[in-house]
Amino acid sequence: MERKDNKGRLLAKGEYQRRDGYEYRYADPLTGAVRSVWAKTLTELRRKEKGLRDDVDAGVGRKGRTTTVDECFDVWADRRSLDVAAGLLRQHTLDGYVYLWNSLARGSVMGKCKIALLTTELIQDHYRAMLAAGLAIGTVETLQTVVSQVVKHAYSQGWCSRDVSRGASTKIKRAARKREEVEGKHDHPHCLEPRERDALLEELKEPRWAHYAPIVRLLLHTGLRAGELCGLLPEDVSEDSIWVRRDLRYTHDADGHKQFLQTPPKSPRSRREVLLTDEAKRDLADWRALGKGCVQEVCGLRGLLFCRPRGSALTYAAINKELHRIARAANERAGREVVPEGITCHWLRHTHITDAIDAGVPVQVVAALVGHEGVDTTWRCYYTCRRSTVEQGVEIMNRAARSARTAPVPGRTGAGFRLLDGGRDTKNAPNINREIVGSV
Repeated sequence: MERKDNKGRLLAKGEYQRRDGYEYRYADPLTGAVRSVWAKTLTELRRKEKGLRDDVDAGVGRKGRTTTVDECFDVWADRRSLDVAAGLLRQHTLDGYVYLWNSLARGSVMGKCKIALLTTELIQDHYRAMLAAGLAIGTVETLQTVVSQVVKHAYSQGWCSRDVSRGASTKIKRAARKREEVEGKHDHPHCLEPRERDALLEELKEPRWAHYAPIVRLLLHTGLRAGELCGLLPEDVSEDSIWVRRDLRYTHDADGHKQFLQTPPKSPRSRREVLLTDEAKRDLADWRALGKGCVQEVCGLRGLLFCRPRGSALTYAAINKELHRIARAANERAGREVVPEGITCHWLRHTHITDAIDAGVPVQVVAALVGHEGVDTTWRCYYTCRRSTVEQGVEIMNRAARSARTAPVPGRTGAGFRLLDGGRDTKNAPNINREIVGSV
């Protein structure tokens, strides 16, 4: 039976006229539940009907059209909290994701967009706005990590037709790196060259750095993570080794107040015994000679081994701040940059690993000492082929070439050949570059 509206237009199956407009009723293809959409005019209603059919053809559920990216992030974060309860994810890692999203994405054009309508171009526009606001490309890459996980979750739920986050930051990152090259900015490899390391150690001899000098040297000579060092208790340290049993870090609550967190080491391999070198033993002795100790109780920990000058708990931010001061002082003393002013605690870990491998320590041993799950991380993420190492390689090739020019080389018929004057005998045979020195 044909049905028409009050203007005589034929209504299709599922279309109904109401006093305030038009309604289309349909069965959800996934659950079978009856759903409906409303529009003021019949033309607008049929446009929405087409969108629903397109979503069904693309495999996009109705919720993708009604859920924003911000709401999708909240759903994803709730699921990750289950991973925290199961021990698959650390609470401070999830807190970092939430803080990053709330500060850089929530409420933006990208965050308010419906997840089914999100595009790669919209994500890239958000990244460009971040760079225009003065944020570093590394911050963009960190946000991309969260965005990609949120979009993949939405795709797995059928809220969007494809993973639009894949490769979203690649073009932006490439352009930003090229701009840095044009501006003369070059990223430091985050591993100190031997001359930079020596300049740092020389500056630490100054009396003004007496408190932090043993701490910085111990990080350099053991490769400990800053959180591992901050969480050490006196009973964790013996004359020959350090036992890493916890990680001490901090975060900020909603009011901006600092809150300390005691967490297990980063991975099962990070719970380890670190055997001390002679240099590390001297660093510990220098610290004990200061007679300092932490008077602040943190996360139920009393008497932490290392502390700030006034006895409060030590943090990686405090060490980094002091490292920047030390670098500036060394550069002012030398009249040029001898220590990179962007140095952080983690640079010391990179430097320790690179120094150990360059000294000939097997990479498996280095990985065990620094708490890596496997040698892949040690090689790929931490070892740095420094300029000084390349210079040594070039010198080795030069010595080999000089030896080859003077060593006898056997000929095809038993004759020996000697290279003259770099391969040419200019006195007796200008057109001959070898002289037979023996024959059968």
